[in-house]
Order: sequence, then C-alpha cells, then structure tokens
Amino acid sequence: MPPILRKIRLDHPGIDLIITNTPAPSSVENTLRNRIDLALVNLPIQKKQLKTTMLCAEEMVSIFPAGTRDVPDEITPKDVAQQNLLVEQQSGAAYSLVMGWLSGHGQRTRDPMPLGTVEALKSAAASNLGMAIVPEVAVATHLSDFIIRPLRPALSRTLALIEHRNKPNEPALEIVRNALLGLRAAAAIKPKTHLPHIRKLGRARSDDR
Repeated sequence: MPPILRKIRLDHPGIDLIITNTPAPSSVENTLRNRIDLALVNLPIQKKQLKTTMLCAEEMVSIFPAGTRDVPDEITPKDVAQQNLLVEQQSGAAYSLVMGWLSGHGQRTRDPMPLGTVEALKSAAASNLGMAIVPEVAVATHLSDFIIRPLRPALSRTLALIEHRNKPNEPALEIVRNALLGLRAAAAIKPKTHLPHIRKLGRARSDDR
C-alpha cells in the first residue's frame, strides 16, 4: 500500500489525499454518509448502497510477543484456547471470522480482549498482553517484533474496495480508484502491507503541494 500512495503523491501532487485507519464498521458507515470516497474493508459487506469490488484474499496468521517460549510450529484452535486472545472489535467482520474458526472446531477460549484495529492488536501483542490472529501482510515488515505462526486449519479473509454507488466519478477519485484496483494484480506477485481507508479526496489542482 505505501508504494501505491507514494506514486499517487508523486504523479498527481494536486490531489488532496487524506489517509485514515479505522475499524471496518466505521469505514462502511462513513462511506454510506459520503464522508469518505473509498475504503478498503474485509468482506462480507451487505449494503446495497455500496459498490463492492473484491481485490484479494489475505491469509491469516497468529502472532505472539517476541520471546514467547514453546510456541508450536502451527497454531490450532486448541492452542488458541490456552492463550489470552486479542481480537478486533465485535462489530467487525474479523471478529466473526476468528471466533467462527475457533467454534467451528469445538474450541472455546477465555473471553477475548476486543480492540479496534489490526494495528491495535499488533501493539497489544508486542506489549505482551496476549496473542492475536491478523492478516499475514500486516506483519510482513515486522518479523522481528513477533513470533509468527501459520494457522491449522488455514484461515483467510477477502479484502475489498467499497464506494457509494451514487458518488460522481471525478478525475481525482478515478485516479486513486484505479491505483487501488492494481492490488488485484499485485496480489499474485507479492504480499501487500496493511491497508487503511481513503478519506475525502480533493479535486485535482494545477499547482504542486
């Protein structure tokens, strides 16, 4: 994601690009209310007012604080049941995904600690508050900060681009949208970084910022 944003800023300095990182429910609500132009969220999203474009699948992994001892090579629901589990907030799709993975294999955990975003999960895990299940791409550049293990059975989620169906297709919006849609091609080549959502875009200007 950072290379995409960097290229937009370099190639189109007149676009007023504002990036924020909030939980998916907030991104959906802000898109519905036209407070933001585009958002990257995880499916499922069931809002008829939104246009949804699937981008790629994200493999989920488990992360433990650096220095945790005797971590298995693969993490099963039974292993998670023995840990303090950090999860995204209950209203998000990731919460249902993770809890469904656990309950679908007959495992009950201690009450999980709900937090706001993947970044919050990473910060809490790094602070030795527990383990978390996050997208692999979210920790691809933080390998030394955590002990990272694959899940068994495997778990993945789908990343999508959403926008309001009634939003006018202004030039600045089209430029940013096309850049983000490039993630579909990039997914087959290399991992992506954690993806925030895009707030309101200003009209393209002729002067450099």
